[in-house]
This record gives sequence, C-alpha cells and structure tokens, in this order.
Amino acid sequence: MGPLRAVLRLSALAAWTGRSVLYAWVTRRDWVQLWVRPTCRILGLTIVRSGPLPPRGTLVVANHVGYLDILALATQIDTRFIAKSEIAQWPLLGRLIRDAGTIFIHRQRLKDLPRVIADMHDRLAAGDRVTWFPEGTSTDGRGVLPFKSALLQTAITRDIPIHTASLTFEAPSGVCPHERLCWHGTTSLLPHLWRLAQVPNYRMTLTFADRAVYQRDRKALARATRESVVEHRETSRVLRYLPGRPSQPAGHGGSDLHPARL
Repeated sequence: MGPLRAVLRLSALAAWTGRSVLYAWVTRRDWVQLWVRPTCRILGLTIVRSGPLPPRGTLVVANHVGYLDILALATQIDTRFIAKSEIAQWPLLGRLIRDAGTIFIHRQRLKDLPRVIADMHDRLAAGDRVTWFPEGTSTDGRGVLPFKSALLQTAITRDIPIHTASLTFEAPSGVCPHERLCWHGTTSLLPHLWRLAQVPNYRMTLTFADRAVYQRDRKALARATRESVVEHRETSRVLRYLPGRPSQPAGHGGSDLHPARL
C-alpha cells in the first residue's frame, strides 16, 4: 500500500502545484498561500498549533527538521523565509520559491551578509514577518544545534522583536520520524519525498512562544532564542509515536491567513 499511496499523493501534488501556480499567475495572488494547505492534506500532514501568532514586522526563528517546517509555518503565518542560495537553482521549484519573496543567502560568503541584512530590514520595516532557521542546516529532530548569530544583529540594531517557534513530529507506530519525516544529512529531496509520501498520516506540532526574546548582545541573543525553542520543543514531547488514525485538517488551531486566500 505504501508505494501506491506515494504514487497517488505525488501525482496529486504535481497536479495541484501546476494548477495553483497557474491560477495564482492569472489572478495575481500569492501562490504559496493558495498552495500550502491543500499540499499538507495531500501529503497526510496534520499541523497542530499552540501559542499566539507572532506579530507582523517581527523576526521568527525556529529549529529546522526539513522542508515540512516551511509548510507548517506557512499555513499559520504570512512570512518571508531566509534560505540557502542553492535552493534558487532547483529546477522549477527554485523559480517558485524566488517568486514567493524568499531571501537567499550564500552561507559561505561573509560579504553576502550586508545584503541579506539590508533585505531583512526592508521586509521587516514594510511589516512583513521574516523567518530564519539559525541552526544553519536541518537535523534529524533528536536535538537542537547551536544557533548562529550573524543575522540576529539586525534585530538588535533596529530594535526588532524576535519570536521563536518550535517544531516537533509525531509518527504512526512503526515509522521512524528521524528518517521518514525529517529531511537531513546527504539525503536527496526526491528520494526523501518518495519515502515521506508512503507514510499514512503524521502530525507536526508548531509551538509559538508567548513572548518575544530580547538581548543586546547577539551571542547572548542566539543562546536565549535557542533556549526558548528547546523549552517549547520539550513541552510538546518531541517525536512521539501516535496510533494510526485519520488525519485532521492541516492548520488546526487557526492562523492569520484569510480563509478565502487558501
């Protein structure tokens, strides 16, 4: 049943992606907001949110366990993501991600930081949220890596609030979430997506902290935001296993995205 489920899901995903992009282009709507919730349902992902939504014009930081993080966050908040520059070169997807207003960063080029920081400031000053994964890479979900601090300086300099979000998975009994749900290491995207699409149902808990984090030193700010993520991650009982049961609608718990736009 697993391979058949994957074929059906990935076929539906390809059809829906093409349809939503075309519709968004004709109507000049944001294709990500149109695309993301049906995509979660197609992939069998249920999202449960707790905590208040971060206000607009704030920097959101979160732990990173793969591309499903972006889906989960995008169902709840209208935000621009910071992503590694390699993604911009992906066939087709790279163009779509660029069109979504993503801020790309060359992680190995220190001279690229001023441009990224300036772009972040412009988006935040315009009232956009900006979301960043300061671990610098995705993990298998067993822990949270130290947070990098370079991009946090803009929050200190411009007195911009930072809100944290923690993401944890729950998987059916017999499914290892570290390997089947988290995308990390050297695993290529398409093989991981094929394995993911075979999982019958799974859930991500997205927990927003109830208050912003403030520090005047960026190293201290990196530690404080990581501590906030770890605290809320542990509260949500990371990587639990759940019995097989029908999926609930993605985005359970409400969002700031208008229903008519989804």
